[in-house]
Amino acid sequence: MVVVYVGAGLANRMFQYAFALSLREKGLDVFIDEDSFIPRFDFERTKLDSVFVNVNIQRCDKNSFPLVLREDRFYKLLKRISEYMSDNRYIERWNLDYLPYIHKKASTNCIFIGFWISYKYFQSSEDAVRKAFTFKPLDSIRNVELATKLVTENSVAVHFRKNIDYLKNLPNTCPPSYYYEAINYIKKYVPNPKFYFFSDNWDWVRENIRGVEFTAVDWNPSSGIHSHCDMQLMSLCKHNIIANSTYSWWSAYLNENNNKIVVCPKDWYGGMVKKLDTIIPESWIIING
Repeated sequence: MVVVYVGAGLANRMFQYAFALSLREKGLDVFIDEDSFIPRFDFERTKLDSVFVNVNIQRCDKNSFPLVLREDRFYKLLKRISEYMSDNRYIERWNLDYLPYIHKKASTNCIFIGFWISYKYFQSSEDAVRKAFTFKPLDSIRNVELATKLVTENSVAVHFRKNIDYLKNLPNTCPPSYYYEAINYIKKYVPNPKFYFFSDNWDWVRENIRGVEFTAVDWNPSSGIHSHCDMQLMSLCKHNIIANSTYSWWSAYLNENNNKIVVCPKDWYGGMVKKLDTIIPESWIIING
């Protein structure tokens, strides 16, 4: 049994599930362990099959790999040693480097634990990933009306990831200079752009972004039920200016406009992503800010 641990906020779960799909595409029978995860924040409670139509969670027994979340020194050592055993192997990689041969470690009775934040893991199974992440229909009249509007104009989603918990735990979120430069880039190449701002911290936006005409999409929650709606709406825009956030990343990746412009920052997680081409597709525009 090959298992992939899935546990985090929605967007990181999407990377983990996409990694699992890439293993399935290689002919492996892959199970998901999302029951071991213990959420710390409300935004980590959203499960994939509550948001997407085609996500198929083939669950493993919660007790199959009991050391998944054990972080004390002794059990961490046991997990590292297990990787060289023939059974009950824990393959744990929490760094953000792309590991092109990690799938070769798959064997009978092993679990992959990590974020797997790189589109290159599932590049060969892109169609399966896009199909899996088909959103369920929007059920709010306000969102449905906006979705209709977004596809009829030169809409540009601008995402500000500035939640207080996010600011505390992750360094180097995008500064105002990045957004001004990105907006000017869009204005240069997109005729009559209509900017739609999405954020989880509107105080930050009001204090830092001035002189830009925009529509504020400020009615969807940033955690709990319906916290995916901003991602869904951003994916419907013609173009995207994203933050250095996986939530933001997926909104642009799932944008189906063949002529989309995606502007993204150079800094991801304070330099923890060492090779930008592992997280930024070639066609996206990188701005220093």
